[in-house]
This record gives sequence, C-alpha cells and structure tokens, in this order.
Amino acid sequence: MYMTTILSAAEAKKAASKRVPVNESFKLSSIEPWDMVKAQLLVKINNALSPKKLDYQQYHVMFFVPKSGLVKLGLTLSTDDHYTTLLAHVQASTNTIPIVNITIQEKENMVEKENVAVEAPGVETHENAGEKQKKVCRFALARIHLLKPIYRRRRKNRLSFQEM
Repeated sequence: MYMTTILSAAEAKKAASKRVPVNESFKLSSIEPWDMVKAQLLVKINNALSPKKLDYQQYHVMFFVPKSGLVKLGLTLSTDDHYTTLLAHVQASTNTIPIVNITIQEKENMVEKENVAVEAPGVETHENAGEKQKKVCRFALARIHLLKPIYRRRRKNRLSFQEM
C-alpha cells in the first residue's frame, strides 16, 4: 500500500506545523513496473494540485518504508533503479502489510525567478521612472538621539537628589 503526502510549492514554504498537505493512498502489486507506479503518482498529483503542466521532473519525490531500517528522511524516487531499491526495502520490512510512505513536494519554478529584475535603491528604470522613492524608516537612529536627552535629564535629577 502506498500512502502519499502531496505539498504544493506554496505549502512547502510554510512552517511544518502550518502546512496542509493532501494525503492520498493507492494499492499496487510489487510486480508492477516503474512506469505504472510513476503514472499512479502523476494521477495523485493531478488530483491534488491540478497543475497546468504535469511533469514528474517538477516534483521532489521521496519514499520511506517503516520498519525496514531505512532513514526516516527517505530516499529519492525518480528512476527505475530507485524503484528497485524501494522494492528491496519493502521485502526487508517486518510489517505483515508493507506500507510505503511517499512525500511529493512541488519544486519552485526557477524559470519565473530568473526573469525577475532586481532593482537597486535609488536607480531609476523605465518601469519606476517618475515614481516617488520610498522613505526609509530611521527609527533606530531617532531612538538613539531621543535617549541621550532623557539620560541627561535623569542624570541631572540624580545629582540634585544626591546633593540634598
């Protein structure tokens, strides 16, 4: 039995306690080929996230077999060799009904990030020409300047109190 936990890229950015994953399960025989398992995972991804383009390479897929001696973080599941490793861990498992936990996490779209222009402050481009520059908060500097006169007043009060 395969238990899948599917996270979108936006959900994966959240703190672990605030994530809301989509959980799916399915059963397949251990004699099924890798392509069948991959197709089932793509169906579960499509049902959970409804992406515009469904490509297996756009997801981090990790598996973990409880009670098999495998590290709980899991191993990558992206090729036929990885699937063979998964089957070996299933056979080594001490469970009567082996369960495979699969975590699917959407990768961030790197194409969109590459096209985002980074603007230096004070530099005008054709996109921000004519816009007012945002003022930077100088709270920390103002706080230092305000503390000095208060400190002096307190010091004067102490001196006058001690002289009495």
